[in-house]
Amino acid sequence: MFTAAFALGASPALAACPQTAVQDGVNLWLAAESSQASAVSALGVQADTLAAACATDAYIQKIAALTHATLSGRLTDPAAGLDHAAKARAFAMRMRDVQPANEHPVTAMAGSQPIAIRIFGDEFDKDILLNLFGTEQRAGRLSPKSQPLKPGEQVRACRDWDAVEAQQITAIIRDNPKADLPGAMNQLDRMAAACALRIEEGDHERIVGQRAKAIHVLLFNVPMRPDALLRPWHFRQRRCRTRAALRFLRGRRWSHGRDAASPLAALAVATGGKLSVVFFQPR
Repeated sequence: MFTAAFALGASPALAACPQTAVQDGVNLWLAAESSQASAVSALGVQADTLAAACATDAYIQKIAALTHATLSGRLTDPAAGLDHAAKARAFAMRMRDVQPANEHPVTAMAGSQPIAIRIFGDEFDKDILLNLFGTEQRAGRLSPKSQPLKPGEQVRACRDWDAVEAQQITAIIRDNPKADLPGAMNQLDRMAAACALRIEEGDHERIVGQRAKAIHVLLFNVPMRPDALLRPWHFRQRRCRTRAALRFLRGRRWSHGRDAASPLAALAVATGGKLSVVFFQPR
């Protein structure tokens, strides 16, 4: 998924973001692809150091995410690789938090070939999430941010990019309907909790709809799902979350041949309530 082949260049500067940061970061990323297990830790530390020095540079944060995603696959032990997959996700989120309003691609050299680094227009975020969920599955454990939301747990601030990522997570579930990816559903829960107020105000309501769509896919492909995976979505008032889901899903068309009750069941589970076909019918 994260392919590269290039020799390691000079180590990045430690104190401030260097003018050569993009090339330094790309050198680390490309070196990660051919690295031995013994070099993984050192490469990760160098990527972290560069990203910290250039904390407000979205392109450097993306390169750090790519580096850790690559390193996560260089270890034969998935449990060890999970730490790097989780760091890749953290840097991807940081990239979105500091991204500029407009795209300004940066260029670095891979041997004699230039490569452009962009933050819009590709499936980078989805690839990072897929790498994380896949590594969690192989490791048999969840990363901290993919853990179930605990009662009373303080949630992070809502991010503008959360609604987009909810759609990407749902797409991953749709593309892997028979896989057991509890971390994906947990991340949707966490996004909903973080954005509860905005959802009630009519913003980010697609998060509710995307979770309902994800549950519909799971119910259709594997009807007997563990209760923990299909638990009701608890945030704020039930009426508000039900209304948000209805606003998002009403009028959308469902594939012919699917049980008409399945989307209704999915929506009821997603919102924690019982719905009448008067409000929502697949057609």
